[in-house]
Amino acid sequence: PKAPALAEQRAKRKAKCPTCAETKFSSAARQNLMNAPEIGPGSGRVGYLRPETAQGIFTDFPLLYRHFREKLPFGVVQLGGSNRNEISPRQGMLRLREFSMMEAEVFYDPAAKTHPRFSEVADRKATFVPNADEKDHETTFGQAVKTGMVANEALAYWLARTQEFLIAAGIDPKRLHFRQHLKDEMAHYALDCWDAEFHSERY
Repeated sequence: PKAPALAEQRAKRKAKCPTCAETKFSSAARQNLMNAPEIGPGSGRVGYLRPETAQGIFTDFPLLYRHFREKLPFGVVQLGGSNRNEISPRQGMLRLREFSMMEAEVFYDPAAKTHPRFSEVADRKATFVPNADEKDHETTFGQAVKTGMVANEALAYWLARTQEFLIAAGIDPKRLHFRQHLKDEMAHYALDCWDAEFHSERY
C-alpha cells in the first residue's frame, strides 16, 4: 500500500505499540530493501547489489540442468556476499547491511519427491510446529511424512540433515524446532516450507 493509505489504516485502527502503548508514529515512507548504487561514472543507470544468493542459481537453472545431463534430482551449493538496505541495522548476527550467505538448492522432479537415503533419518526425532495448530509436536521424520505434516520424503530428509548440521554447530537440540510457514506467509510457489528456529536468551 502507498504511504497515505497506510496512514489512513493506522488512524482507522487506532494502532499502538504493543510494548509501550505509544500511539504517535513517524510518517509512513517507502523503503527499498535492496541497495541501489549508480552503475559506472556519470551514467545515471541504477543497479542493485545482490540481496540473496539464490537468484543466480534459479536464473542459471537451464544451464545447470544441462550440466547435470538433464537428470533430477541435483543440488547446487553456493557461498557469497549479500547486501540489504536494512531499516535498523545492528551489530550482531541479524539485520546487517552486508553479510555472507550459504545456500543449498536441491531440485526434484515434482512427481518423484522420495529420497533413496530417507531410511537413514526416518527414525530420528524432532520438534515440529505445523501451521495447522502452531503447537509443538515431537515426532520422527518418518511419522511426520506419513501423517502429511511434512509434504514429502525429500523435504523431510533435508530437514533432518539441517537438524544434524545445527546440532553439530553447537545448537542445543532442546532449544531447536522446525516451524512451518503460516499459510499467509508461504511463498506463492511453495507447497511446503519450514524454518529451523532456536530459542536464544540473547536474541
